[in-house]
Order: sequence, then structure tokens, then C-alpha cells
Amino acid sequence: MKNLNNLSFEQIKNNRFLSATSMISIVLVVFAIVVMFNFALNSIITYPQSFANMKSAGAAIDIRSEEYRKNLLSFIIILSVIVISIMTVTILFITSTFQILLKKSHRDMAILRAMGADKAQIKAIIKNQVNFLTIAGSVLGLVSAFLFYNFGLEFLRKVWGMKINGKHHFYVTISIAIVIILMVIIRKSVLFSANKYSNVMPIEIINGLYGEKNGKEKMRKRRALSFRDLNLSLKLIGNKLSENKRIILSVSLLIVLFLSGNTFVKTVEKNGADYIKQKYKSDVLITIDSSEPLKKRETDKIIDRLKKTENVDIAVMYGIQSISNSDGSRINFQLGDLNGLNKFKFLHNRFEKNETAISDTFAKKHNLKENDKLTLGDKKFTVREIFKSSNFTWSDVIIDAGNEEYTDEDLGHFDAIYAKGNMKQINKTLASLKSKYHYIKWSTQDEELSKLYNGGKERFGMFFITLYGLVIIVTIGWINTMNNILEDRRNNYSTLHTLGYVPRRIAMIILYQLLIYVGTGVISGLILSTILNYKITETLEFAGSLQAVGLYTLVILVAMLPKVLKLAYTYNQDILKE
Repeated sequence: MKNLNNLSFEQIKNNRFLSATSMISIVLVVFAIVVMFNFALNSIITYPQSFANMKSAGAAIDIRSEEYRKNLLSFIIILSVIVISIMTVTILFITSTFQILLKKSHRDMAILRAMGADKAQIKAIIKNQVNFLTIAGSVLGLVSAFLFYNFGLEFLRKVWGMKINGKHHFYVTISIAIVIILMVIIRKSVLFSANKYSNVMPIEIINGLYGEKNGKEKMRKRRALSFRDLNLSLKLIGNKLSENKRIILSVSLLIVLFLSGNTFVKTVEKNGADYIKQKYKSDVLITIDSSEPLKKRETDKIIDRLKKTENVDIAVMYGIQSISNSDGSRINFQLGDLNGLNKFKFLHNRFEKNETAISDTFAKKHNLKENDKLTLGDKKFTVREIFKSSNFTWSDVIIDAGNEEYTDEDLGHFDAIYAKGNMKQINKTLASLKSKYHYIKWSTQDEELSKLYNGGKERFGMFFITLYGLVIIVTIGWINTMNNILEDRRNNYSTLHTLGYVPRRIAMIILYQLLIYVGTGVISGLILSTILNYKITETLEFAGSLQAVGLYTLVILVAMLPKVLKLAYTYNQDILKE
């Protein structure tokens, strides 16, 4: 066993570069997934503050509202896409890099078999390599995630000037459990793909199956001919379908990951804008800070003062309450100034005290129509009007505020006061009221929409910092893996050297290959992002900036140039011996 361990570490030392990149791939996988899981846990815990408490002139979005449900659903979908993308891309890194590492050890394994080692011993050597790299990479990934979450996020926040709502914790116990699960998955998947390398036969060392040959191609001219170079590039990658699919899929998912932040913000902005447009139906909407207790008598004083303001009309909606009927069912309702709402053209009819307005969804659910009777507690009301629930943020049932028996003194605060008329007088009265009732807030629809569109990245600073940090890390991992794949094809490019291809032409052939990979991946990534955006927002609007995608693609290609030039201007002398 000791000898096998020594041989395993000897193999790692002999292929130190690929061993290091294999371990780095594992570090990236563990780092990315641990960070995303911690972000998800923090987001779920702080979701009510980040989303449900998005302020609309100080009024928190009701967690029972459709807007809250849409934001929550969008957040879960986007988060799931990000986690799946990161896991898929990083697992692709690991399998690709480990396969290259094992391929480099192929001849050594064949020599050991020729010297008398059996399949079990070869498997043990490979298993020891995988165990060491997996454990070392997982531990480093966990430590890196901890440091990034506790120190890196704050650094990125300062660099990008973003705001983080609340404190975000790193859950050590859960993170360790996730790392253990990842170690098992990585180990199993790598060992499964390594089976063919443990079954190597001694005769293979004689056959010289180390590396792949793609055949010789005569070269008539040494000039760089673009069409022929492109054709040759396609031929060189044509017999690597499995590897090609992994590369293109990883680029596609990188683009999806890169654009997912924009998709999420656009979704929240759309849902938020819909909510604001439903809420702001008048010149000014007046609300209160929901954290402040407000008694019915205080509300009455505020309303009375506004009613006395010249050339100003108001309509009041009180807070949502719940009541039990004799059949055991519970109904949410609001007290409201129904005839005031009629003045604002929100409702089309005049109302008596025993009449009510209900939403179309409530009417459909309970099979109600106008002039039907609706029981609330011990009293029956006549359904006077059915309004479209999609147009308002009201409860499903509204009864007139004159029904004082339904007033709860402790829940007497108003949900919203709609005001229209002389804006100068409205602002003057509200400014006077605020000196006494500091929790009063007011604004117009345009002001709230402007706050929504301008404050998106500040509201979700943690999301963007985490996401962009992971995009950078995963992109570095992709570049590292792609460098290894090109290095694995060194014999192909060395063969071109021996056939008389000039370095510039070889560089063009490699660049064509990269452009095919990256171009196909970017296009498919844009298509996937558009589909994702459509599924969430129900619009075909492109989520993101084509310029940003182009710049991101250019950065990837520029980062690959050193490896391209190295392969083009140097070649493996061993190819001459083979």
C-alpha cells in the first residue's frame, strides 16, 4: 500500500501542472456552490426585508399580494438557474481536466501493467490520486468560500459601490455538510470516468496510443489561406464531439450566468412597476411607515385635516383585516371610502352602507355576481360592484368605512389615502401633518417608478456582488480548462509545424477553433437567456446588453491569446520521434 501511495504521489509530481489545475477545478466547484448555498440561505431568511418590504412611499408590499408571490417565484427560478449553471459548468471543468490528467498518465499506467501491476493496483493508484486532489481541493474551496464571504464581499461592495441590506452569515455546519456531499459526488463521477484508464493493457505501450493522431494533410502553399485554415480547424475538432459539446455547453451556461442578474432585476422592476401602477391611482398617494402603531382616532384626525384642505379630494383605504363566518371560513376584507373611490373613478357605482365591492377573482371563486348576498360575520352585504383585481392592490372584499362595528381600534391605521387637486395645498397640508405624525409618507407614481428603476442594484447589492464574483471565478476556471484542452492537443499543432505551417497560420487555426466554440456557445447562451427571460417576464425583451456580452466574449478570447501564441510558436520535439 505504501508503494502504491508513493506511485500515486509520484504521478501527481510528474504531472504537477495538470494536477494543480485539476485541484483548482475542484476548488472552484466547492467555492462556487458553497457561496451560492450560503447566499440562498441568507436570501430566504432576509427575503421579506429585501422584497416584501420594498417601499412604495413607505407602504410595505403585503406578503399575501400577487406582486410578492411573483417576486418570490422569480427569485427562486433565477437562483435555481444560477446554481444549476454553476454546478454544470464547474463539473464540466472537473471531468475535462481529470480526463486530460489521466490521459497524460496513460503511458505510465501501461508501463506499470507491462511490469506486472494488475488492474486492481492501477485502480488503487488512480483512486489515491483522485482522493488526494478531491480532499485538498475541497478543503481549499471551503476555506476560500469562508474568506470570500466574510472579507471578499465587503471588498467587492466597496469597489462596486453597492449597498448590502442586512448582515449575511456564513453557515459553517451546513457548508461543511455540502462540501462532504460534493466530495462524494466528485469522487464517484471522476472514478467512473477513469475506469477505462485502469483497464489499460500492456500492449498499448507498444502500439503507441499516447495522444491522438489526426492524419497528415499535404500542404501546397505556406501562405495563410483563411478558408483552408477554417476547414482544417473544423477537421481537427470534428472527431472530438464529446469534448466539443462540453466546451460549447459551458460557454452557453456562462452567458446565462452572466445575464441572469439582469433578468432578475428586470423581473423585479416589472413586478414592482405593476404594483406601483396598481397602487398609485391618484395625483398623490399617502401612506404610513407600517412599523409605527397608529390608532383609529389618529387616523381620523389626519383624514379630517386633509378633508378640510381647499380644492382637494381624498379617498381612504384602511388596513386589511380578517373575519370568520358561521361556516368556519375566513375572509380578508378592507374598510374603505367607497363613494370617495367612486369620485376618483376607481369604482363606477355609488354605495350604501350595506353594499360591498368584491374582486373578480373572489367572485369567480365563490360563484358570486352583482346583487348577490355576501355574509361577513353576522351581517349580510349586497354585492354592488365587481372590480378587476389586476388593477388594484386592494383586498378581495371592500365594505364601506361607515360600518364602524367592523373597525378594530388597534388596526385602525390607513393603508392608503388617495389625494388629487391643488398640489401646492396638498404638499403644504402634508408637510404640516408630518411635523406631528412623522410616519406619514407621500409621493407620486412617477417618483416611485424613478426610485424603483434607479435603486435596483442597491436593493439587491448582495445578489449582484455574489453573482459577479462567481462569474469572474467561473470564467477563470473556464479559461484554465480551455488552456488544458489546447495543451492536450499540442501534438496536433506540432504535426502542423513539421508539415511546414507557419506559426501565424497555426495561430489562426487555433483562433478559428476558439471562435467556433465561443461563438456557438454565446449564440446558444443568448437563446437560452431569452427563453428564461420569456418564461419569467412573459416578454421577448432581451435581458441585458449586447455590448456587455460582446465585451465579456472579447475578454475571454484575449485571455486565451498567450496560450494560442505559445502553441503556435513552439512545438513538441517528441512528435518527430513518433
